[in-house]
Amino acid sequence: MSEWQPIETAPKDGTKILAICQPRYIETGKPMPFNYINVVWWRDEKFKDSFWQWRHSLNDSAAEPIMWMPLPDHTPASLVEPR
Repeated sequence: MSEWQPIETAPKDGTKILAICQPRYIETGKPMPFNYINVVWWRDEKFKDSFWQWRHSLNDSAAEPIMWMPLPDHTPASLVEPR
């Protein structure tokens, strides 16, 4: 597996990635004292702001990804040809 990288280097083409997300208090915008890992992708809106999207999020106002890495390969070992 790859190492965690700054979110600024993540692909912005809709590719799903693993991200460390930092939640923020909506009222103050200050970071909460924990992070979590989620699958996210860049949502490019042609006529609105673009943003990081994940399942069950409407926008990026409550959390923001800060680090990322590619999703692991889910190919079952039984499907991989021996070398």
